[in-house]
Amino acid sequence: MNPIAVHERSDRNRRGSVSLIVLVATVPLLLALGAMLTLSVAHHEQAEQSLGQTTASMTSFAAAQDALSRLEISRKFDGPYDLAMNGGTAHVTGFAWLGDGLDNDKNGLIDDAAEKDIYSIHTDAWLNATAAGKSNAAARSYHASTDVTAEVVNFDFNFGQAIYIDDPKAKINFTGGAFTLTGNDENLDGSKGPDASRPAVGVNGDPNGIINQVANNQRAHITGNLPTPAIGQTDALDFDKYAAMLDPLATVTWKGPDDSFSGSIGDYNNQKGVIAHASGNLKLHGTTSGAGILIVDGDLVMDGHFQWEGLLIVKGNVYFKGGGSPQELYGALLLWGQDPPGTPEDDLTVNGSVKVAYSSQGLAIASQTGGVRVMFWREQ
Repeated sequence: MNPIAVHERSDRNRRGSVSLIVLVATVPLLLALGAMLTLSVAHHEQAEQSLGQTTASMTSFAAAQDALSRLEISRKFDGPYDLAMNGGTAHVTGFAWLGDGLDNDKNGLIDDAAEKDIYSIHTDAWLNATAAGKSNAAARSYHASTDVTAEVVNFDFNFGQAIYIDDPKAKINFTGGAFTLTGNDENLDGSKGPDASRPAVGVNGDPNGIINQVANNQRAHITGNLPTPAIGQTDALDFDKYAAMLDPLATVTWKGPDDSFSGSIGDYNNQKGVIAHASGNLKLHGTTSGAGILIVDGDLVMDGHFQWEGLLIVKGNVYFKGGGSPQELYGALLLWGQDPPGTPEDDLTVNGSVKVAYSSQGLAIASQTGGVRVMFWREQ
């Protein structure tokens, strides 16, 4: 046999063996790569589905928040309506419990007083689908929903006077004759309001001690449904009750023993009120305007141009120091005039161009500062 032929055959055998070994070694690698590719695709689809569902849930959540914001502004549900946000769409529906003919609070009574100002809100949110749920055949669609029950918090502020003085022995200090205190209901533009006239000042007890401190030439500036000065007796009010109800809802606060502020508290021009609370004494200086409720645990000093629509509640003393700058309150002032022991001061000081007018319109702004309280929230 030719030695060369034998050698070539041996080489071919070795090459075939190597090819077989490479092929055998490659098969598991290909299988592993295929498994990895399958796993990668599965992970990608899982991530895509998770992102799609999260987006739908976020859209539903945001739509519910939008409905609550609208409810706080309008004080009722205005709907149904659709929203486009976060790349998805949402359909928002809702209804008032009172008047729907159902026992929503499960107390055995239909449309009773306990259902007043309570609303149910439902949102359906879709990704890759319309707000009505019509899906896109070319893409996977995702859905989420949110159910909310919320109460519109309305306070009932209707006082028997423009200024309440808790202490019949209070000391007052009225300077000059440029001020006006009136219990005649006035709208914010100065026109006549719808409510009946009442005293300008109501005193928790015998009012004569307050009346006797008003000079004869000042009495015509204190008007209402009584002969001037229109100061009469009224029922007691409780500062602690108002503090317990309002302090936790305050969105503007001063925490120090003596604070000062100048600027806007709430939105005076657009008549959107807030609840503001000062834990100590508060001085409002410069140009200050506000709307809603201001509750002060100490003294309140207004020094400069001051305008307020709503309610002032003061545990300490009140100082209107208008001087040459006008100061106006449309709503009501509640004054307790409590001094630290051993430091008696004037409970109410009115100096300069000051107007305090009972205003049902101003008190309506204060009544709506409670916002919206969420009673139930569920996401699906």
